[in-house]
Amino acid sequence: MTRPLFQHSSFMLRCDYLSLSWGLEDNYQGCYDSLADYAEELTTSTSEVPEHLSYYIDYDRMGRDMEMSGDIFTVETAHNEIHVFSNC
Repeated sequence: MTRPLFQHSSFMLRCDYLSLSWGLEDNYQGCYDSLADYAEELTTSTSEVPEHLSYYIDYDRMGRDMEMSGDIFTVETAHNEIHVFSNC
């Protein structure tokens, strides 16, 4: 039986916080001006897109779809600063 969080000792809370922060660091993908910039960097760093096909890729929609599907989540901290975290 799981106890509610408020009944855990302070040590357990501290350990849970450390696990969470380490998980966030491991899943941090970087800071970008837009999700489109992230999608483009991810695509170009993991595959080679032929020049004649590059005009057909919509990075705005790719970024939006990644976020909506839960593959990534973002934190916007200031104008044109989006921090991207993977959900894996």
